[in-house]
This record gives sequence, structure tokens and C-alpha cells, in this order.
Amino acid sequence: MKRARPRKGQRDARMADRPRTPWQLPAGIVAVLLLLLLLVPLVNHLADAVASVSTPPESSDAPPPPPIILPTETTITGAPESVHKGQVFRIEGKVVAQGTDRGVGHAPIRVWLNVTKDAPGVLLAEGESDADGSFGIEVQVNLSASSYQLVAESRGVPIDAVRAYGPSWSDPEVDVVADTRLTLEAPERGGMLAPVPVGGNLTDELGDPVAGASIVVARGDEPLANLTTGADGTFEGSITFPAPGTYALTATFAGDGHNLPSQAQASISIVDAGLALPASLDVVRGEALVLNGSVRLDGAAWPGANVSITYALPTLVGEGAEAVMVPQQVRQVAADASGAFEDRVVVAKEAPLGRAVVQVRLGERDVAQDVPLTVFQRPQVAVVVPAVANTSAVATVLVLDDAGQPLPGADVTLLAGEQGKLLGSWSLSTDAQGRASAVVNLSHAGDVLVGARVTGPQLAPTLAAANLHFAGPPLNPLVPIALVALVGVGAVAWFLRPKPLGPAVLARIVFPDLEPDMPPAWQPGEELALEVRCARPDGAPLAGLPVELRLGDETVALVTDAEGGARVRRAFAAEADLRLHARTERVEGLRRGEAEAELRIGDYRKEAGRAYDALVLRARARGAKVGRAPSPRDLQRALEPLLPGRDLAPFIHAFEAATYSLRPFDRAAAVRFLQAERKLSLALDAPAPRPPPPGGEPAVAA
Repeated sequence: MKRARPRKGQRDARMADRPRTPWQLPAGIVAVLLLLLLLVPLVNHLADAVASVSTPPESSDAPPPPPIILPTETTITGAPESVHKGQVFRIEGKVVAQGTDRGVGHAPIRVWLNVTKDAPGVLLAEGESDADGSFGIEVQVNLSASSYQLVAESRGVPIDAVRAYGPSWSDPEVDVVADTRLTLEAPERGGMLAPVPVGGNLTDELGDPVAGASIVVARGDEPLANLTTGADGTFEGSITFPAPGTYALTATFAGDGHNLPSQAQASISIVDAGLALPASLDVVRGEALVLNGSVRLDGAAWPGANVSITYALPTLVGEGAEAVMVPQQVRQVAADASGAFEDRVVVAKEAPLGRAVVQVRLGERDVAQDVPLTVFQRPQVAVVVPAVANTSAVATVLVLDDAGQPLPGADVTLLAGEQGKLLGSWSLSTDAQGRASAVVNLSHAGDVLVGARVTGPQLAPTLAAANLHFAGPPLNPLVPIALVALVGVGAVAWFLRPKPLGPAVLARIVFPDLEPDMPPAWQPGEELALEVRCARPDGAPLAGLPVELRLGDETVALVTDAEGGARVRRAFAAEADLRLHARTERVEGLRRGEAEAELRIGDYRKEAGRAYDALVLRARARGAKVGRAPSPRDLQRALEPLLPGRDLAPFIHAFEAATYSLRPFDRAAAVRFLQAERKLSLALDAPAPRPPPPGGEPAVAA
């Protein structure tokens, strides 16, 4: 029998009334969560799709990776080994991938000319390789004739986005040669036995100067002068001809391997008339320039000869307030009965410092000769010291140029002397304000003369002086007590003194290289012999005796030889005032021997300046009327009354050579000057001759 099926409403009612099982509620929640997990990825995918459509993609800032470089080889297959300067020639070569015959096409090619493989060169031309890697480029060389490296450089070329051919080069040697053109210039006429100027110019075929070339000027096969071209290719010199006549001169450049040989000719007529002129002159602007010379004809003096003098520097015409400056002055003078002449002009303050020239010409014979001269300026110098000092004072030297402006970098030699005795000297240099200072000390009361000598490039040596009075140290009240204590200590020391060990070794320091009666002065860089001589009190030499010689910071261990001498040679690098100390070992019956000596290392010109300044102080002490900054000629005139009948010219000439001349002042020149100065100093120190008795010489009976 079938059961009747309940209607829907009845079933829902029954289900509502039926109690729920415990697992039914969590199952529904799990179903909802699973549905959400399935929907979230779908929603995110749809959102990304929409964003990709509405927003463009962002660009990346990362740089692309560098290309892969494939090495190449560049070879010059055709180039001359030697070319003429200015010549156009062709360079052929090829660029291939390294280790293959595959040509690198369209590679940029640059052609250089280098002095060496490492030094940067000059770019001659640029080009490009063909499709098969070959290239041909025309170049022209306009550099100086020499040996070079001819460099063909391939700069590399890209292949695709990730590969490229790298750079390479070839650098064979090439010689550049050039024809040369030589000129020779000489005056049409010249004087016998007088220097005749010659000169010329050496250029290559493009007109560029050839520097450092040797030029030989000859008459036939007889060389007369060997000259060298300067940076501008010019050369100059002088030739003295022994006899009158016409001389055909030939200048020859023999070539140097790259610049080819060339010659030039000139002729000159030499007459038996000439000028005797000084080799050079030094002049101070604002002061007088005196030119002395003589004229001869046929080997004898030429009285009345007309001489034309051209001053190629600014000089003054007229005197006093009416003087006018002219840039170049031509003057006419006539030789006297002995053929001598003299001309005097004043150099203008506007004259430039440095080199100038004076041309002297004989109008009747058309003979000319140049005299080079150097223009200096005389600085304004003042020595500033306090009126009174106790035991020390600062002496300041103020140096201005001849226009009144501070002069930095000037060399100042400061001297301090008391009653003809030199107390000290200082070598200084002026600062940016033109000042140089030093401290002068004197332990007792007295008057000190402080003098300064200023020298420097293009500066005429100038002297200045000032008097400084020292009052002495003030009396300390503790001095008497200290003196009493000192006397007591001395008495105790004398009482407790050790007994003498006997006489000491006789030791002395000598300088064998120095001339007799010369001051102990030497020039930096020159070796000097130093000797310590040791002897017994009776004069017998001590052989085999150890000696310690201290030279400033250096100590040298020596041993005496059979003659009692211990020797060493040293060269001193810098200027300094050194005190040498020698000490010997003990000898049986003799104490240690000690000796000291002073040695001055400095420039010989400065040494001459010190001697000159000391002579000025000595002359003032004898009563000579010497100005504050006397020139050598002023000192000569002041000394002539004190030293009648004595020839002062050698000393004056020697000092002028030491200070004014630009020629090297070596040891021999310094010795000549110092010997002349010593003779004058001894003459000044000698007692003055007694005047004759009143009435003259006693009468002689007939």
C-alpha cells in the first residue's frame, strides 16, 4: 500500500519543526568561503586587464649591455720610408679581423705623425676603409725634418646591436727630409784688425727656421768662424781680418741627416783703417754713458778722423730743465792728435732695461762696428735704525726702484762695523714691500756704522749707511752680588783645579787651495781641500794620530800622515758660514789638541762686495770723504789724496768686473780683486808719512 506524499507546505513545516544537526551550520560557511576563493583570482585578472588597457607600459632606465668587442689588425702595406717636407704622398693599408683575412669595411681611419710611439702626434688626414677593409689616404707632412712614427689608426666600427670591431693601429718609421736655404750677411767694408760682424739665416724649403745647426764661415779652405743657429734660425758672430783686401766668404751648412746641405756667399772689402772700442759697456739709466775709443789708419793713429756714433736707446739732448729725450741719437766726434776720441751722453730714465747697442762708424772709410751695452737701474736705498739702542737693534733696509716703487727680490748685504772692525754681515732679500731686516747686537756701549749693499738682476750695485748708537746694557743691581759669587767660585775652582797633564798637541786647520793672504771663502759646488796639521810643541810632526774634524753637522774621522797632516776634500752645495773644529787624540805626555777655523761658502761676487764695503769703512776711518753710496770711481777720487802716487786703477777695474760685468766671475777673477783690495787695505792701515820740516829740505853747502 502506497504512502501518500506530503504537500510542499506540509514538508517545510515539518522541516522547520525538525531539530538541526550539529554539522549543518559549518558546512554552509565553508561553501561560502570556497566560492570567495574562486572569485578573487578572477577579479584580480579582470583588474589587471583593465589597467593594461588604460595605462601604457613604463619604460626601463637600465642601460643596454655593452657590445662584444672583436679585436682587429691594422697594417700599412704601402708608404715611403723617406719623404720631403711638404710632399703629398699616399698611404695604403688594410684592416682585418684579428687572426683572419676577413676585411673590416667602413672603419674610420686616422693618420698621425708622432715624434715617438708614446708622445701624442699631429693629425695628418682622415678616411674610411672600403668594404674589403682596404684603405688609401693621401697626406702631406709640413713638420720639421726629423724621424717620426707614421701611425694609421682604425677606430673600430659596430657590427650589430651586440657586437663591434675594436680599434687597432700600425706605426712604421718615416724620415722627413728638407732642402735648406742659407743666407750670409756681412758689411761691404770693414777695418783691418777690427771685429767685423757676420750673420745670416738658415731655413728649410718651406721657410721654417732650422735651429741648432752648425754654420762654418770660411775663406776658401780656411775656416774663419764656427757659428750655431738660434731658435729663429739666425746666426751671428764676428771675424777679424789681419790685412786689407777683398775677402770672398762662404757659409756652409753640412746637413744633419734630415736637413740637407746648403751654402751662401758674400764678399767684404777690408781697409787699413779700424776702430778700437770696448768689448761691451754697462750703463745706468739716468746717468752718463761715456764711450772711449781710438782710430787708426795704415797701422798708425788717425788724427782728426770723423766718427759717427748712433745710440740705439733713449738719451737726453740738452742739459737741465731744457733736456729733451730722443729715442735714437746720432752724434759726430773727431779724433784728437793721438787718434783717440770720447763721447758722453746721458741715458734717459725711459730707457728699457737690458740689452742695447751703440754703432760707431768711420764716415771716410765706411767702416762700422757695434758695441753691445747693458742698461741697469740704480735703486733708491735707505738704512733705517733707531737713534739709540741698549744691546740690540733692528736694522731695516728699504729698497725702491728708480721710479720710487718697492723693489722685491733684491739681494741685500748688510754690514755692521765699529771703528773699522767688521762686527757681522747678513745676506738678505727684500720682501714684497721692498724691505729686509736683521738684528744687530753689541754687548757694550759704542757707535756702529750699519751699511747695506744692494745688488740684483739689472740693478747697479748701490750702497747706503746709517749710524747706530749703543748705550750698553742697563746696570742690574744683582751684578755686584753675582761678581762676588763668581770670584768666590773661581777661587774654589782654582784651588780644586786638576794638575796639568803637560802641553797639548799643536793643531791647526789650513786650506791648501786658498791663495796666500786670501780670506777663507769658497764658492758652492767647487771642491776644497781641508787639512789638519798636528805637531809636538817643538814642531816635530805627529804621524798616525787620529783626528776628528767637524764640518757643521758632519764629522769626519782622519789619521795624520808622516808629515803630520790629515786631509779631506769636500764640495759644499749651498751658501753658509761654517765653523770648523778639529780635535786630536791624546799622545803620551801631551794633552788633546784642538783647533778652529771659519769658512765662508758663497758667491765670489758677494765676497767681492763685502771686501769693497769693508774698504769703504776703512777709508772713512782714515778720514776719506766718501759718500753714503760711493761708486768705484767716487772711491778712487776719495782715496787718491790718502794714497798719493799709487795706481788705483787695477782695483777699480777689478771691482767693476766683479759687480757690473755679466761675464762669469770665477776664482781667478776673485783672487785678482781680493789681492788688489788687500794691498789697498794695507796701504790704508800704514801710518801716514810725516810732513817735511818747516823750511823744506836742509840747504847743502856749496
